[in-house]
Amino acid sequence: MTTSDGKTRAKKIIQNFVTENPEKQYLLDNFSDDLGEMGNISLKQKCFDTAQVAYDMACEIDEIITKAEPNNGKWLRRLSISYENCGDLARERGEAILAKTFFKKSISVMTDVKEQNKETRCELASLYGKLIYVSVITDDYEEFYNASTAAIKVLHLADNLDDISLDNRKFLTLLTAAISEEKSFG
Repeated sequence: MTTSDGKTRAKKIIQNFVTENPEKQYLLDNFSDDLGEMGNISLKQKCFDTAQVAYDMACEIDEIITKAEPNNGKWLRRLSISYENCGDLARERGEAILAKTFFKKSISVMTDVKEQNKETRCELASLYGKLIYVSVITDDYEEFYNASTAAIKVLHLADNLDDISLDNRKFLTLLTAAISEEKSFG
């Protein structure tokens, strides 16, 4: 059996489980969390192939669960984290364009979360920060500008500036100044 055949079989098993046991989706969510953590450990150890398998399976699970309950904020957040993990892996591998794709997917999912609170806004700002970073690496300054502007808006929505890390506050201040200067001269 090839790896592709194994992934296809695993996806079918997961889909059948969700269809037949909708009340037990939390088990898959726990499994997805475990896979994500396994991927994180593998990524820290520079075991990229192992991290890729773990993150791919977590994405598969989260996509299936989210498809079954598209308005569930918890599932959406899990899916966003899985995409972010894939983006982190791609960035570590030096695949900035692929990383950008995953960070944009993660942002898209996170903005669909209906219950936006301090935690989700800070997570969203962090995702924009990652997108800004890979946009600079890929010389995509339009994406850099758009992501920077969105990050500023999200960070300004924070309930309290103390909730934003000192590094993010410095970043926000510098970014605001740079964009304001560009608008006044541009």
